[in-house]
Amino acid sequence: MKNSFLLFILMSLITLSASAQTVNDPVWLTVGQYEVYILNEGGGDAEISLLIDAPKEVLEKYTPQGTFPIATNTVLLRKKGEIILIDTGYGQQLFKNLEKLGITPEEVDCIFLTHMHGDHIGGMLRDDKIAFPNAKVFVSEKERIYWTEAGNAQVLKVLSTYGEKVTTFNPMAVGSETGDGIQPLAAYGHTPGHAMFLIQDSGEQLLIWGDLAHAMAVQMAHPKISVTYDVDPDMARESRQKVLKYVAEEGIPIAGMHIPTPGTGKVEKDGKGYVFLPGNQKKD
Repeated sequence: MKNSFLLFILMSLITLSASAQTVNDPVWLTVGQYEVYILNEGGGDAEISLLIDAPKEVLEKYTPQGTFPIATNTVLLRKKGEIILIDTGYGQQLFKNLEKLGITPEEVDCIFLTHMHGDHIGGMLRDDKIAFPNAKVFVSEKERIYWTEAGNAQVLKVLSTYGEKVTTFNPMAVGSETGDGIQPLAAYGHTPGHAMFLIQDSGEQLLIWGDLAHAMAVQMAHPKISVTYDVDPDMARESRQKVLKYVAEEGIPIAGMHIPTPGTGKVEKDGKGYVFLPGNQKKD
C-alpha cells in the first residue's frame, strides 16, 4: 500500500508539471441530446522516461524530441437541465471553465469519477470544503476500496467530506452496454477500479475513456507500452488493447483525460497498431 501511495503522489506531480503550461478553451460537441464540453486544465510535454520498456526505435520514430504531448481534461455533460461532471481535474482551471459556460458549482447534479488519482479528484474540494454541495458522486466500488485501504489522505478527505453523497457502482464489461444514457464500463489496470463512461443517445455514442492512454503519440501505434502512472501496467495494457479494438471496430468516438486539445476524436486500425484522428480529422 505504501508503494501505491507514492505512485499517487508521483503521478500527480509529474502530470501537473507537464500540463500547467497552456490552457485551452472548452471544446463543444453533441451526443444526441447531450451537450458535451471537454474542459482543458492545461497541456504541455511529458518526458519519455514515463514510458515502460519502450523500444529505442519506437521512441526515435514517435518522440524524436524525447517528449510527448499530454494534457489534463475533465468532461461536462448537459441534458435537459441536468449537469454532470466526469472527473474534476486538479481544480486549478475547472471553476474558471465552468464560469465560461455560465455554470456555478451549486448547479452540478452529478459527478462520475473514472478513478481517484489526484488529477481527477483535485477539484472536489475548495479550501478543504465541499466544492459541489448539491452533487451526487459515483465511483467504482473497487476504486473506493483500493484507495481507502491504501489510506490515501486526499481520497479519504474527499470521501468523508461528501459522505452519503457518494455511491459506488460495478462497471460492466466492454461490449455489454445497453440503451441510452451513461454506462460505466470496466478498464482496470491504470488503477484497480478504473472505469470508462459510454454516453449513448439517439443513436450516437461517445466513450469517455479516462486514463486508458497517456502518451497518444506512442500508445496508439504501440498499445502494449504502458506508463509509470499505471498501478498494474500489465492489466492496463490488456485493457488498452481490448478497448482500442472495440472502439475501432465499432467506430465509437472517444474522449480522454490526457488527450491534447481537442481531447476527442476517433481511433482507427493502422497496421499492427492504431491511429488517433483528433476531432473530425480523417485518415489520408
